[in-house]
Amino acid sequence: MAGNFTSFNWTGNNFFSGYVNNDNIYTYNGDLIGVNLKKYKEIEDGLIACKNRLIELGEIKPQKTPEEIIKEQSEMLDKQTLVMQQMAETCQKLQEQLNNGFGKNNQFSTSECKEQSANCLTTGTQNDRPDEDKNTARCNASVSKSKK
Repeated sequence: MAGNFTSFNWTGNNFFSGYVNNDNIYTYNGDLIGVNLKKYKEIEDGLIACKNRLIELGEIKPQKTPEEIIKEQSEMLDKQTLVMQQMAETCQKLQEQLNNGFGKNNQFSTSECKEQSANCLTTGTQNDRPDEDKNTARCNASVSKSKK
């Protein structure tokens, strides 16, 4: 074999005997068992260059930094808070409409209104309009009858 040979041995509880040929480490039986630090760094640098190229091509995505993760979570919480505020406002408006629409001055009670709504959803007219339109038309007719 050509190359630079370095032999090493150590004894004690464990015994190992091997040699280094160029950048590879072998046992005395000739089995390749590793590489030296210089070769390891070359391989690592090549892998890092390959990974960076794959990131550039969009084949893989780089790991997010803790700061990026915190920023995304913060943005998500802000969006959720906004949605919850909008839902609360909508609920408040609906509650106000409910209180205004079904107050003491109304012509029919809440139970009558619920009954009319149930009728609107379960029955419809026999024509070729879509089911949603049939139910809406039936509901509007029922409500206008109850107001008279």
